[in-house]
Amino acid sequence: MKITIMTRVYWKCYTAKSLNVSLYPIIRRVAASGYDAIDFCEHVDEFWPLGLTQDDRKTIRDLLNSVGLEVSSLTTPTAWPLPAGITVLSQLKRSIEIASYFGAKVVMCGSAPKGEEEWRKTVDLYQEVGSHAEDHGIDIAIEFMNIGYPTTESILKFLDEVGIENVGVCLEVENVNARPKNEPLKDHMTKVKEKIKLIHLVDPTNEEMHKKMNINVSEVVETVKKFGFDGYLVNEAITRQIPYEKLDAEVCRSAKFLKNIITKSSHSNISQKKACI
Repeated sequence: MKITIMTRVYWKCYTAKSLNVSLYPIIRRVAASGYDAIDFCEHVDEFWPLGLTQDDRKTIRDLLNSVGLEVSSLTTPTAWPLPAGITVLSQLKRSIEIASYFGAKVVMCGSAPKGEEEWRKTVDLYQEVGSHAEDHGIDIAIEFMNIGYPTTESILKFLDEVGIENVGVCLEVENVNARPKNEPLKDHMTKVKEKIKLIHLVDPTNEEMHKKMNINVSEVVETVKKFGFDGYLVNEAITRQIPYEKLDAEVCRSAKFLKNIITKSSHSNISQKKACI
C-alpha cells in the first residue's frame, strides 16, 4: 500500500493554474513531502489533460523522473462544465491515455445518474471507458455519488451491469455524499471490498473532524489491508485553514502519519498470520 496526494491540495497557493505557474512547482513540493506519488487533479477547462502537447507530456515526465516521483492516478471531474465540443467520453479516454503515458495505475471519476435512462447511458459509457482502460492497463475507480446510488447494492448492481473487472469503486472515507448515507462505513467497505480500486481520505491528520464523524483512519487502513487492498491511499484535501507558508509542513506531517499507519497495519497482519500457524 502506498500514499499519494492530489495536486488540488496546493491550488490555494497559486493565483493562476498552468504548467509553469502551478503544476511544476506542485510536483517539486510533493516530491519533497514524503508522499510516494502524486494524483493529478486539475481544472478540465484549462489545460488538463486534453490540452497537453507531446512536449508538455515529456517535460512533465522528465521532471517527475528527476525528482523521483511516481504518478498514482488521474482525477477526472466529469460534473464540471466541459469545454465546447468535449464529451465526458472523450475526456475520460484522454485521461486514460495520459495516465498510461505517466505510468499511473488508476483514473478516478464520479457518477450520479438520475433515472433509468441516465443509468443505462452511464452503464454504456463505463463499458466503453472500461474497455479503453483495459487496453491501457488502467483501472477505473468510480466515485459513486449517493444521489444516484443510494445503497451499496445499487453500486454493486451497476458494476455487475458494466461487467468489466477493471471498473470498480473509489472508496470515500469521509465524503458522505459519495457513499450510502444510511449504511455504516465498515459495512459498506466490507460489501465492496473486492471492487476497491482507490481510497480517498480527507485531511487525515484532522483529529477533531474524524472524531466528530466517528471515523478512525487507522482502523480503516487496517481493515482494507485485511481485505487484500494494496493500492493507493489518496489525501484529496486539507479542510482546515492552513496558512500558505505552513502547508508544506502539514503535508509532510500527513505523509508521516499515513506511513506509520500502514507500517502498523502490516505488522498487525503479520502477527495475526503467525498466531494462526
